[in-house]
Amino acid sequence: MRWSAHGAEAVLEAARKRFGEAVWPDPPDGFELLGAPRAMRRVLGGSLDGREVVVKWNRPVTTTDRVARALRGGKGPREGRILRALHERGVPVPTPLAYTDEGPDLLVMARVENGRSLPAPGHLPAALIERVGELLGRAYAAGLRHRDLHPGNLLLSDGAPILLDLGGARLVRHSGGEVRELGRLQHGLAAPLSHAGRLRGLKAWLREAEVPTVRLHDLMRRVDREAREITRRYRRGRDRRATRTGRHYEVFDVPGGGTGVRRRETPSFWPAALPEWLEVDPPEASPLKSDGRVLRTRLPGLDADVVLKRYEAAASGRLPRAVRAFRKAVWLEHRGIEAPTPLLALEGPDGASLLVSRFVADAVDLHTLLLDEGEGLTRAERATLADHLGRFLRHMHDAEISHRDLKAPNLLVTGERPRLVVADVDGVARRVVGWRRRARDLARLDASVDAPATDRARVLRAYWRSGPRPAVDRHEFTRWIARRVAQKRGPSGQPR
Repeated sequence: MRWSAHGAEAVLEAARKRFGEAVWPDPPDGFELLGAPRAMRRVLGGSLDGREVVVKWNRPVTTTDRVARALRGGKGPREGRILRALHERGVPVPTPLAYTDEGPDLLVMARVENGRSLPAPGHLPAALIERVGELLGRAYAAGLRHRDLHPGNLLLSDGAPILLDLGGARLVRHSGGEVRELGRLQHGLAAPLSHAGRLRGLKAWLREAEVPTVRLHDLMRRVDREAREITRRYRRGRDRRATRTGRHYEVFDVPGGGTGVRRRETPSFWPAALPEWLEVDPPEASPLKSDGRVLRTRLPGLDADVVLKRYEAAASGRLPRAVRAFRKAVWLEHRGIEAPTPLLALEGPDGASLLVSRFVADAVDLHTLLLDEGEGLTRAERATLADHLGRFLRHMHDAEISHRDLKAPNLLVTGERPRLVVADVDGVARRVVGWRRRARDLARLDASVDAPATDRARVLRAYWRSGPRPAVDRHEFTRWIARRVAQKRGPSGQPR
């Protein structure tokens, strides 16, 4: 199948000739890679027949890809037909010039002039939120259903948003599916926006989407529920990556018995070389805890310090503790919660296990930072830290993560604009966090540090304001925390 726009016949022939002679993955001379390379696709910028163009060069990788190409044609023509339909209906998209799957699988588009990336969703000005909402509403009215919309699929040209990558899209007849579509949009694009920002975008979307009259706030609540469910499924899918060999992680067998998992960027010789460190300290290792089970050192193949944490054998039938900690750190990573990056976990023949993580440089734990009422911190720095801590804890709970050992020594503070890092992930649990459990987590942290009442109030205020307003009463929530803190501190009233 082939197609070219009027006057672009020479562009199609030039693309077929030049890419037909190229050997994957090396592009023809004069073309440069745009974006990250993928196993099944390259997006390239260059010139054809004197025009500046963007070319999507596809190839089938899996059996499913090959069957789809045989039955439905190549990815280039499939995306090209959607692009043509939207362009003809006035939706702002790149101008399609040609596509073909006779030989190389290609989609050729005119390059967008003065194109630049969309600002992060949390920093979108109000006017741009409206323009993006109108664009996506217009696309919905044109029949677009897109399962993978995110900021990388939008581009700004002279201040106007343009819809890019349509590889995960199709054209359908919409019939009452606006809640699901809006849930996808909120998951992919609008989650970092404030409630007011999401409401502004929703109003703009409704103006263009040609849907029946709706009760705005009722629709907003239904969209929020749908977005939470989509986000939950998405995160669980990404979490499963660390349980099997794939593009991101590798599950391996340890010589002599045992298993392990590593990131793909971890040195490939580590699984065979590291079992000796299960019992013996690496050269020049320095202990980070008095029991000698947590060490800071440097290992071959990596030009940075790492942390080695040793675990005793788990109970029979249980997952090795280091592997569990590796997966929990991956959960946090997928939810935007900082923790030391896990590099490798392995279990030895006797069941003992070892976790290797990157060392967080220039960090101090929250307990040490606040000793003696935070000497060295100015009043403004303490207020900023309290605000960041409250926002961090709210984000963690809203992302369905709780921590049964959330104490000041287990939180690291780093950077001029303080960033919070979860140092110990063993207590992490993945669940919907109810407000009683949230109060227990906050009380556990509160009881572990002696901070002035003003700082503790700032933490709670930031926690309360940085997410959707809950059904629970704020004063009742504060009393729950206070009762738990009193129980944990006991008669002495001192942190523990």
